[in-house]
Amino acid sequence: INLGNTCYMNSVLQSLFACTDFNDELVNYKLQQKTLINSYKTIIRIMIKRSKENSKVKTLKIVQFINTFRNKFRHVSFHQQDAHEAMGYLLSKFHTCLEEEFTNKIFKTVMEGMRYNKKIKNECAREILKMYKNDYSIINKYFYGQTCNTIKCSSCNHEVTRVEIFKGFELSIKNTDNLQEALKEH
Repeated sequence: INLGNTCYMNSVLQSLFACTDFNDELVNYKLQQKTLINSYKTIIRIMIKRSKENSKVKTLKIVQFINTFRNKFRHVSFHQQDAHEAMGYLLSKFHTCLEEEFTNKIFKTVMEGMRYNKKIKNECAREILKMYKNDYSIINKYFYGQTCNTIKCSSCNHEVTRVEIFKGFELSIKNTDNLQEALKEH
């Protein structure tokens, strides 16, 4: 139910709810009360329960979540907002609440998920460890990615390899018919 210029938040919550692996992992976390992430976790539990019921689709009032969101981001108020910006706010707050130690097990999982040139494997591993050593949560796991770029000098053949974290990138939709083509172009 739209509670006054909250359609952007409804879109964001529907997008997050579609991230089933994230939600399944999140419901097992012990979270502080009256936090934005705990309010979202409450919504997940309700949505999971309702999805198992065989009744018609029911509306969901997200008053607690919206109020918690507005308390954290007072500048948002009751004005129309951009869904992408709202998602950024949420992921940033969620990340802070969910920070955890970057263990060897997590490191192994991150490295297994990367497609890298064996020549630069050690450089990628070193950079990943440096980036996540003191700043990791399951938000990184589900909503961020890593790119590994190698720049090679055409004169001396010196190579510099750099790993960068991204949480989104722009795709050109010009001259493409679908998402796969846009990703290939990127």
